[in-house]
Amino acid sequence: MHEATAEIVGPGVGTGAHPGTGRRLNLALVVPVFDDFVAFVQLCREIDVLVAAWSADLSVIAVDDGSLLSADAVGFDPPLANIKLVRLTRLLSNLGHQRAIAIGLLEAAHDGGFDAVLVADSDGEDRPVDMGRLIAEHRACADAIVVARRSKRSEGLRFRAFYAIYKTMFRVCTGKKIDFGNFALLPKSALIRLVNMPETWNHLAAAILRSRLPLRSVGCHRGTRYAGASSMNLVSLLIHGLSAVSVFSDLVFARMLVASCAITVFAVVMATTATVIRLSSNLAIPGWATSVVGISGIILLQAVMFSVVASLTMLRSRSAVAFVPRVHAQVFIGERLTLFDAAHVLEAAATRV
Repeated sequence: MHEATAEIVGPGVGTGAHPGTGRRLNLALVVPVFDDFVAFVQLCREIDVLVAAWSADLSVIAVDDGSLLSADAVGFDPPLANIKLVRLTRLLSNLGHQRAIAIGLLEAAHDGGFDAVLVADSDGEDRPVDMGRLIAEHRACADAIVVARRSKRSEGLRFRAFYAIYKTMFRVCTGKKIDFGNFALLPKSALIRLVNMPETWNHLAAAILRSRLPLRSVGCHRGTRYAGASSMNLVSLLIHGLSAVSVFSDLVFARMLVASCAITVFAVVMATTATVIRLSSNLAIPGWATSVVGISGIILLQAVMFSVVASLTMLRSRSAVAFVPRVHAQVFIGERLTLFDAAHVLEAAATRV
């Protein structure tokens, strides 16, 4: 049985590394956008102030996940001072947050020139100041994926309660612990691996766990939204949780088969015990043994049927053609727009002079 593991190398704090030390990095920032263009522009403005201290050339790859609002009005006037490029990839339909991220990673991989890729939300909840901390941790261990572990959340009590249920469900179903989300920094080697993993299409964080790559975590507070309201609700969170579990579907089915076998053994033992007591003693209450054997037979039949269905489902999924983002995701891309290019700004300034 294939079992994915991930190593948490260190907590990511107190390393002594500074984001401005070491060689200059060529970074990409992948952000999914669904109608949050006002927040996206503000995010770029905040990052533009900080990126000079990161000793990095930063390009922003935004993925428009089938927004209902037009992005034509998005502009940067005055121009950005430190960000190198802002590009928008428009999708032909709304695919959801996770698949928009997967396509953004694919766009970064196709470029081929980035040392690492940051993944963040466009609404400000993944704070730009923490991006510098992820970069510092990357400089300390360039081969590891750096993930943001939420040390403090800004959501309400209801959301946090359901999020705790999601993490518990994931732990029970897969035997894995997941305590991070999409906010992460991926080195180039990890990026190539992830865009070739079918699991990335469904859930980035779970795919990172599945990848077997080393992890380093950085404790980060969750920020507040720049504008608008979150589209995440109970149904969205449920789908998010099920998507994470689906990445480890083989482990889930294997655990279910083990549980089904245990239930089968229990049912057989219970029926046998009731029969022995009924035939060998006068302790049994009239009709009791028949009821116990009948109930045990129903439990046994259901456990066997469940085992057969789970086995066939797992075998079918293993023989089906997998959806690999690097191979198949291109069909969802509509167009690519350049929203800002520092080189063009410099050329225009030189022409005016």
